Amino acid sequence: MSNFGFFLLTDPNLFRKGQGSNVIDAPILNGVFVLLSSLSLVNPTPLSVIHKIKGYESLNIYLSIYLSQSIDIHLYIYLIQSVRIYLSIYLSIYLSIYLSIYLLSVHILSIYLSIYLSIYLCLYLFISIYLSIYLSIYLSIYLSIYLSIPIANFFYLKSQIHRQMFV
Repeated sequence: MSNFGFFLLTDPNLFRKGQGSNVIDAPILNGVFVLLSSLSLVNPTPLSVIHKIKGYESLNIYLSIYLSQSIDIHLYIYLIQSVRIYLSIYLSIYLSIYLSIYLLSVHILSIYLSIYLSIYLCLYLFISIYLSIYLSIYLSIYLSIYLSIPIANFFYLKSQIHRQMFV
């Protein structure tokens, strides 16, 4: 329970019955204030301000302050969540484009190197065409695997960053 609810319980003269129908009985009002203050995350207003205001006005002021603070807290949490979602979408799009370009360049490089090596093996080393094709396929697979190791590390780092963002 916050200080405000405790203050209301210990001060019986805070709300007195007055003339007219604007004033509620003190126990009902105290119960409402204690309930609201126990639900509150922070102490929303100084006690001296509440002590000077009586009846419905204090209830209305307390409710408005409580609701405005809870709305601010919920808006803050919503903004944090939306920024996280926006960042994750942006990072996933950026990483997918980057990785697709990288993979395309890796495969183009491996195909180019395999063709170059097959031509080199055929012309300069006088190896048969079948053996050069076999070696070029083997080398292209080996080069694509060897050049894809940084991608696996990159995916691992991306998963670690994604896990830390949503913890």
